[in-house]
Amino acid sequence: MVYNYLIYLPVALSLFLASIGQKAPAEDKIHWNNSRKLSWQDFKGNPRESSQFSAESSLQISYGLKISQEGGVTNYSFTVDCYFEKKDSWVKPDKKTDALLKHEQIHFDIAEYFARKLRKEFKKNTFTIADYQSKSKAIFNKNFTEYQSYQTAYDEDTRHGSIPEEQAKWEEKVGNLLVKSKNYKKM
Repeated sequence: MVYNYLIYLPVALSLFLASIGQKAPAEDKIHWNNSRKLSWQDFKGNPRESSQFSAESSLQISYGLKISQEGGVTNYSFTVDCYFEKKDSWVKPDKKTDALLKHEQIHFDIAEYFARKLRKEFKKNTFTIADYQSKSKAIFNKNFTEYQSYQTAYDEDTRHGSIPEEQAKWEEKVGNLLVKSKNYKKM
């Protein structure tokens, strides 16, 4: 399971943290959408035969910032995206099961939940020209640390989806988190 965060500030700064260093083309991305679930056809990458895992999802959370001035007031508008990268996601051909696909979908759903948390944090904070870079980076880093821990806990508790009872608990848990955070989904 690979989960990367990208930071993209088109204004003046372009940072890429824990990422492949380039933005994926639009046709290689699936933006998270509750009505669009992953399918095995979405996993376009070449399997790493040496990997102990049966599948790997490349998930990205990125944010951008638009700064504008209106009537002497500076406005900071953050956008946060969550998407699955097809070309960097793979599955071993003999491991394509419904259970594994559902497990990978929950990884994607967790990424969406943390994208929503990031949107919420950006919305509730105030920024200035002097602090927007350091403050947004600190918010991002805190969220990223929580995200990594959450993804790790999910894989450990479910043993990468191999314990059906635990998988079911996590599906319900993450589903509830998405419902509770619905006010911060991307419009």
